[in-house]
Amino acid sequence: MHLPFYIGAAAVALGIGVLATGHSLLAEAERVQAAEASGHAPAEERRETLEKQALAEELGSAG
Repeated sequence: MHLPFYIGAAAVALGIGVLATGHSLLAEAERVQAAEASGHAPAEERRETLEKQALAEELGSAG
């Protein structure tokens, strides 16, 4: 007859997990948004770095 207690405990544990995940996702989204607002977007830097690496690999394998 302890089943309702276990269901409630599982719901609380699941809620903690959902809120913790949501908090970290929101923090990351706010960080990205702040970087974009300051004109320094990390996605653009990452793309440029990948393009430079691809070009270096292409030139290295061609020679």
